[in-house]
Amino acid sequence: MDNIGNYITLGELLDKLYPSTYVSHRSKIQLFNKAGNQFEYTAGNYVPTAGDIVCQGEYYATVVSIGALPATIVLDDATNIEEGTSRVFRSILDADYLTAKIVAYMQIIDTHTGQWFNKRDLTVDIEGANSTMLHFSVPVIDVANIKTNESTEILSSDLYRVFSSRTLPDDRRNPKIKLLSGHFFINKLTTIEGSWGWLEPDGSTPELIKQAVARLVMLDISRDPMAIGKGQIRAEKTDMHEIHYAFTDVALITEISSLKTGDADVDRIIQLYKAPFSIGGTNVDYIKVRSPNIFEELYG
Repeated sequence: MDNIGNYITLGELLDKLYPSTYVSHRSKIQLFNKAGNQFEYTAGNYVPTAGDIVCQGEYYATVVSIGALPATIVLDDATNIEEGTSRVFRSILDADYLTAKIVAYMQIIDTHTGQWFNKRDLTVDIEGANSTMLHFSVPVIDVANIKTNESTEILSSDLYRVFSSRTLPDDRRNPKIKLLSGHFFINKLTTIEGSWGWLEPDGSTPELIKQAVARLVMLDISRDPMAIGKGQIRAEKTDMHEIHYAFTDVALITEISSLKTGDADVDRIIQLYKAPFSIGGTNVDYIKVRSPNIFEELYG
């Protein structure tokens, strides 16, 4: 299934932070006999305690209390947590704090690449280019319908081709829609209902984009004295990878606005996924996007 949520889950981020100052323990945990926010559980290599974070796919919850005989675990909100395997982490960082950082740096990645890396459903009004082609900076996932040249009639799907392959040929570098049988997108608005986003063939966010978001979050929290109540951290070792940070007195947001994130690897990833050009036709004043419901869900 195509990812419609955050580029990286909280569990994936905590995995990348382990072991470090921020995440000291991690383990798998088996949950069963769910009753509201309470489960019975079987612990892995350490026994959870209040304040630990339980992650299950894109969802997470915080441990409120632990009981014995039988072993029970109470979560603050288990609405989306099901029986089965979960991951549990002991972190000095609040789960909501980290999730907010993830969303913030997703937006930074979007800004600098000119595209996005989850599935977003949009209705796009775009001016034609007096040709058979409409080109896009963001890969097309699928098209529900097209109304060409200010027509109120939906165009038959056998009259156009959507270039949306993620394999061979890979259309993500040159996404477009082509009209067939001599039709043209003339210099009038065409309305397209569909989905866009750079995703892998299995529907996931590219691993390099996940890495970029994670590294930006780690860079941010290492510079945030409030995160751990201490000064800046100059180096971090996680999962056998050691990162040394070169800091200046300039705020991180200033570095980002000048296309320098403070992490050379992230800058290279951004360049790798940078869109070749913007969605548009012959006159960008005629372009607008309507009903971006997924933006509202992700960013409010």
